[in-house]
Amino acid sequence: MSNKTAGTGHFLIPTAPAAGTSCTSGAANVFTTAYVQLIASTAAALYITGIYVEAAAVSAATYKVLQLATGAAASETIIGQYLFAPETGSATTLTYRPIYPFIPVATTTRISCKTADSVGAQANLITLECIAQSNVVNDGITVGTVNLVNTATTVTNQLTAAAVAAGVWRDTVAADFTQASSVGISVMNGVALGIGLKINSYTGDTPQSGDNFARLGAAGAGLTALGDTRIANLDAVVSSRLAAVSYSIPPSAAAITTAVLTTPMTESYAIMHAAPTLAQIHFEKRALLAEKAVAGTVLTVNKIDGTTVAETFTLNDATAPTAITRAT
Repeated sequence: MSNKTAGTGHFLIPTAPAAGTSCTSGAANVFTTAYVQLIASTAAALYITGIYVEAAAVSAATYKVLQLATGAAASETIIGQYLFAPETGSATTLTYRPIYPFIPVATTTRISCKTADSVGAQANLITLECIAQSNVVNDGITVGTVNLVNTATTVTNQLTAAAVAAGVWRDTVAADFTQASSVGISVMNGVALGIGLKINSYTGDTPQSGDNFARLGAAGAGLTALGDTRIANLDAVVSSRLAAVSYSIPPSAAAITTAVLTTPMTESYAIMHAAPTLAQIHFEKRALLAEKAVAGTVLTVNKIDGTTVAETFTLNDATAPTAITRAT
């Protein structure tokens, strides 16, 4: 079982809201000379469940240790030492250390502390997190107990895993497999011993029998049961689809070739610096060969009508040109 809090739950020493009790460490790595009282007398039996330590000023300490004690002044008894790792250089460092198992403290008990650190003479504010022992109660959850008893004895002639497997898979006695829906009885009911695995029956279709290759034959020669009726029906369906009004026989390769070579193309010329189509290339070559005129360094080519300008070019010389560049 475990515990939970009850009543008012946790409380703080000193009583909240309040700053912690100041406790200054001794010299470097030395505890405070005299214990600093945190509470003169506890009002009830309690548990210390956690400790808050706040550096009251900038500290370069690499560690802090808090020592808790109970008892009258000068007669204290140590009840725990706890290490803290502050964040070096912070203006204010607040650290928390949970305590488990809890520290029990009886009623009417004085609690005090000392501190030590790597620097020395460091002021710290100490706050204890506590809970009344009467407010820690059973949570009511029962945890079962298991008692283990050693009953080991020496076993002789023990079967190996291989022997067990062999015994199961080589068993030929049907009476050994009687548990309904078990793997053993399912396998036994579906196996005719000595001839291999065979499906005796199944649901939802017509059982078949015989060897597949013997029935199909080489290259499907045994598929004679299809019958001429089925084949004739397939042929009729295909023929009727081909004869439908909506079906057009595709042109032959010769017809496609003739159409490509004899169908007039639409006259077109590529714009400057654009990739031309096949038709545009042919029209531009025709214009340069058959419909051109030169005036100075300007070469003009016309469209098929002989008058409409298709393109103009610039020659690099009016009398003996060696280069030509398209202008429009």
